[in-house]
Amino acid sequence: MQLNTAPIIVLGCPRSGTQLTARILGGFPGNFLVTEHSLKDKQRSCPEDRSGVVDHAIWWRHFRFAEYDELTGRPAVDTPIYDAGAIQKVREEYLDLAGTQRLVIKNPVHLLRVKMLQEMFPDARFVFCIRHPWHTIQSMIIKGNTSFLLRTSEFSTLPDELLLKAAVSWAAAYESYRAFRDEHWTALRYEELVADPRATIANLFRFLHLSDPSYAAAASLLPRHAEKNYYFVSRAFNRSHYKREILTRLTPGCSAFGYKSDMSDLRIQPFTYLSTLLKRKLKIR
Repeated sequence: MQLNTAPIIVLGCPRSGTQLTARILGGFPGNFLVTEHSLKDKQRSCPEDRSGVVDHAIWWRHFRFAEYDELTGRPAVDTPIYDAGAIQKVREEYLDLAGTQRLVIKNPVHLLRVKMLQEMFPDARFVFCIRHPWHTIQSMIIKGNTSFLLRTSEFSTLPDELLLKAAVSWAAAYESYRAFRDEHWTALRYEELVADPRATIANLFRFLHLSDPSYAAAASLLPRHAEKNYYFVSRAFNRSHYKREILTRLTPGCSAFGYKSDMSDLRIQPFTYLSTLLKRKLKIR
């Protein structure tokens, strides 16, 4: 049963648990989920998103951006140029999609658009997903592409190192949360969601005024705990020329959420990592 119809906006650094959180909230009876995922019904994607639209496209269609990437045609900076008319049009499109259901929007880049979203939906509730920085960063960089980075106004000025850019993205996510959080915001720690899904989901639902014990029990089966090996990111950090800047960027968010920025709490097993890598290569051949 829903006790509140205020839109829910799920955001956070990419790879911080926003997709898992969106699935939990998007599957709630009476909620309508819109995400940035283009492959929504594939395994391990976001089947709860039945909107038929890609969230990026809604914003790209109505807003102008100061600069565009020549290769991809997408904005080079994910913060649009302010446009009151565009804000109203995007609001109307979201509400038309949701109809009588409660709107849930998930897109990490909305961390760079909070002011516009607050104007768009003054009563919105924001769920900020946070995860250990090094866990998040490894997930961001392990595939070797830039698709999981937040394109801030600073992005194009950074040195061409994926690890540094990922660290700056994590730090930018925290800074947005710090700047805008108020009584309409809650922080959802990925580690707590995985370790104790029932209690964490119950707390989340109370904040959002959602009540359905049977659904909450089913949703608590979505989080999966898996042991990870962080040798990949530790090796990347050891080879980086920007160690000091990376640690400086991570420190405020780590201090606020009790994470260690020095990697001393990471599970790092070089032999296990290299053995797994070799097995994958042999399997491919």
